[in-house]
Amino acid sequence: MDAPSAVARGPAAPGDAAARALPDAAVSSGPHATDAPLSWAFWTRGGALVAASKTDLWKVDAACAPPERVPLAVVALLTQNGSDRFVVEHTSSLDLWDGAAMRAVGPIDHPARGRGGALSADGTRIALGGCKEIAPDPKLVTSCGELYDGATGQHTAGFVGKHEFATLAFSDNGKYLVARSGDVGLSVFDAATGKLVVARPRWSHMQEVHGWNRPDVAEISGDELVIAHGDTVEHVDLTTGKTLGKLVTAGKTLAVLGSKSKRVAVFQGEAARARIWDVASHAVVRTFDLAKHVGAGANCRHCALEIDEVDEDRVWLSSAYTNDLLSLRIGSGEVTRVEAHATRSESIPSATHRVEEGYDSDARKAVCALDRRDREAAAVALPIEYCNRTHGPTRGPEGEWPYPGFAPSGRFLAAIHLSQLRIWDVEVGKTVCVMGASK
Repeated sequence: MDAPSAVARGPAAPGDAAARALPDAAVSSGPHATDAPLSWAFWTRGGALVAASKTDLWKVDAACAPPERVPLAVVALLTQNGSDRFVVEHTSSLDLWDGAAMRAVGPIDHPARGRGGALSADGTRIALGGCKEIAPDPKLVTSCGELYDGATGQHTAGFVGKHEFATLAFSDNGKYLVARSGDVGLSVFDAATGKLVVARPRWSHMQEVHGWNRPDVAEISGDELVIAHGDTVEHVDLTTGKTLGKLVTAGKTLAVLGSKSKRVAVFQGEAARARIWDVASHAVVRTFDLAKHVGAGANCRHCALEIDEVDEDRVWLSSAYTNDLLSLRIGSGEVTRVEAHATRSESIPSATHRVEEGYDSDARKAVCALDRRDREAAAVALPIEYCNRTHGPTRGPEGEWPYPGFAPSGRFLAAIHLSQLRIWDVEVGKTVCVMGASK
């Protein structure tokens, strides 16, 4: 049986975490060139932050040196993914910007506003939601978008789907574009031609199990897609659109994918059962019947499931409303109760760390921590301003851009809280920059 002390996971008890944490700087020692409220920020590939107020674009150094300022009234940021290029909507047009040089590359002749977008990791492709016109189908909700060249902003192709597009994202290799709906629906398009490759109208953006769970599985690796929708997990070949293998599980389920092991943990909440499906062999390699392990008062319809990033042989099951936390070992089938409770937030991780948000049921407040994801180690408490789920900007194409997260180097962590940009030095363990005026 695993000893609880050997499991480093999530925010520790408030007293222990506070003892390990270094003091947070109330203000930075660096200069602050603006007192304007900031609405969003993101890291460029070069390790600087691009941020926006209502009247200006700012380029901020992680050490809080005087920022560069470009007068521009930005309505919305439409693309951002760590590239030095991005698309902004302002009062007169849509423009492609170079974040390294802090200048506009040129306008993008896109007919729709406020529909969101995406930029491929190599910066060569841009996708924007909305188009001039599509053939209407009275039986279906139909959405469309346009593809543009990331270097010039020139139009290259269009794409059309049979469900609403709430978010757009390119695969890591840039070959595919994924369009997700706000409620139900996911489509994969060829990023060069806009041709529809795969559509799964039953894919749910968030399962009705527990609000802190991540969205259902939809991960592309190379030319293969692993997707969970409704009661089905599928392994799909994107070159042909054909299903290579699938698992069907009765009832409402929640699925999570181990990115290294390529195993999917499928949880049946009402039955208190977890099954481990191997993507390569298309076989169930382990089944856990958990009813006898769940403590009194726990309701497994409201449990969260996740695969440990450090050790993907371990799967965690945590109850939403009790302190129950179970460790499931895939290899041995062992189930261990751990006297702790933490649920991960949906954050943007670095190679070595991630931000975790938990709820202290005794103090009745959210707690925030910096946790190792490359090895087991004690979590370090973070100021609550760095927690992106409860205290960060809203998500979605029409809201403020989400949590900027870690710099490409992993050395710095950034967050916007109450219109102030804060930067945390991971090595030193304190806030080194605060910029912008709090509303």
